[in-house]
Amino acid sequence: MDAPTFIGAKRTEPDTTSFRSFAPIPGLGILPINAHLIHAKEPVLVDTSWVGVSDAYIEEVKKVIDPEDLRWIWISHTDLDHVFNLEKMMALAPNAKVVIAGLGAAKFGLRGDFDMSRLHILEAGRRLDVGDRELVSIKPVIYDAP
Repeated sequence: MDAPTFIGAKRTEPDTTSFRSFAPIPGLGILPINAHLIHAKEPVLVDTSWVGVSDAYIEEVKKVIDPEDLRWIWISHTDLDHVFNLEKMMALAPNAKVVIAGLGAAKFGLRGDFDMSRLHILEAGRRLDVGDRELVSIKPVIYDAP
């Protein structure tokens, strides 16, 4: 594989759709990059994919859910392969709040042009009620961008 590849959306669980893609990393191999939609009462998009597949990713999200129905966009961490399309998704999903840890919020705040009013800060161990379940934020033992 020598070009960014968007595999598409796949229902991986009864209540979860995964948006799958791969990025070639010259000299290192292939990096899988995934985002997910949790079909909760208050739908949650987890991460927003990356530059290499932006258009295909956004079009596939629109096929799976009307972005205006999204209530939450959960950012696992602020690496570009997780947040590249965040502002595009925020524009398409005006009713969604962005769930992020405090350090991630601080990084967005450094930009100066980010709409901080859309953030919902959720630190490790805290819970988010999405209508029919609670999601728990955790901090893995090994983590590349705390």
